[in-house]
Amino acid sequence: MTNPSSPIDSPRCLRIGLDWRWHRPKPRAGRPRGEPREEDRPLRCDTAGRSVSAPADQLPFADGEFDVVDCDSVFAYVRNDEGLANELARITAPGGRVRLTVPAKGPLAVLDAFNMHRYLVDISKRGLRPFETADIGWRRHYSEGDLALLFGPRHFTLATVRRSGLGASETMRLSGFVLFRWLRPSRDGYMRLSRAAERVRQAESQVEWRHGFWLEVELRKHESAARTVSGPRP
Repeated sequence: MTNPSSPIDSPRCLRIGLDWRWHRPKPRAGRPRGEPREEDRPLRCDTAGRSVSAPADQLPFADGEFDVVDCDSVFAYVRNDEGLANELARITAPGGRVRLTVPAKGPLAVLDAFNMHRYLVDISKRGLRPFETADIGWRRHYSEGDLALLFGPRHFTLATVRRSGLGASETMRLSGFVLFRWLRPSRDGYMRLSRAAERVRQAESQVEWRHGFWLEVELRKHESAARTVSGPRP
């Protein structure tokens, strides 16, 4: 599993994640609390010496600029996954790698804390929906075939694929939702429990199982893919 805390120490490496700075909870007339804004959430892009935010389909980097792009679980939350896949194909150099970790389709998908909490809020008519899923309302799950269909036409091959995790972190995360997004909303309390759940996720990534909750993939861009020399997008 990718490690979101690993340093980005090379200008040829990029890490893409959710931009927490975008979320500023404010009451909006006519819209339930926790509902997404109209615009897509920008992504946070970190590389050596700089950090920028940009829409998923308009990353401000030159064609073929990176040899390694680490997306962690972004594809589970972003609205425009095809637009992001197009941008990854553009900014990744031929022979370069894209790493991502997404919730997998399968028997453990029912343990997804984000989606279970969404059902709880909708049914009970109380509480706050997860702000991580503000773009699409749910957390998206993929199969290996889904990723092959998404990235195959964009000159990527699935180089390595593994399933891991037993869903233990989802149980912890769901308790955070119930305590701090449903019973007594507290952003700070929820963030503390989310960090603990993330540590459990990292630990259980060592458990490899063919029905694991997480699908970890490394994609490799074809060496024959044309390298263009255009500059970064405005």
